[in-house]
Amino acid sequence: MALSYDKNTKDISYAELLTTSKDSFLSTDPKEAQDPQTGSIKEQRGDVKGPLVLGLKAVAKKSTAVIFTSDQLFTNAADQQVSGGKNLKLFGQVIRTFSNGKTDFVTVPVKQTTSYLTVTLKQAMVTGFFMMAIVILILVYGIVVFVSRRRK
Repeated sequence: MALSYDKNTKDISYAELLTTSKDSFLSTDPKEAQDPQTGSIKEQRGDVKGPLVLGLKAVAKKSTAVIFTSDQLFTNAADQQVSGGKNLKLFGQVIRTFSNGKTDFVTVPVKQTTSYLTVTLKQAMVTGFFMMAIVILILVYGIVVFVSRRRK
């Protein structure tokens, strides 16, 4: 998703805060454009060519609006992958602008401490096999004990 605006508006001034490179494109049909072997998306006819506006500031006489295409621009993963920390700094500057530069409060970016457990299919299969084997062994042991006690 990209933003578009009328550059010839007299009452409103615009500033592009975040743009893509001129080599970028916006796929109109990502499922169709995706290469099944590599997973990459290839440019097709009808796609919107870059540079694309992802962040825009609009200023009128008494109001200001800052618009971004997605909140995902400011996640740690996207920030490190694309800009090396600049997206989060941009977000902080936008917030500072709306607070009129007052520094009565301090914000510290939260470090992500969540570590996710990743289990491969092979690990899951082996673990499942052993769990089922333990249950079956306990069941067989119980049946053997039951039968041996019934015979006495």
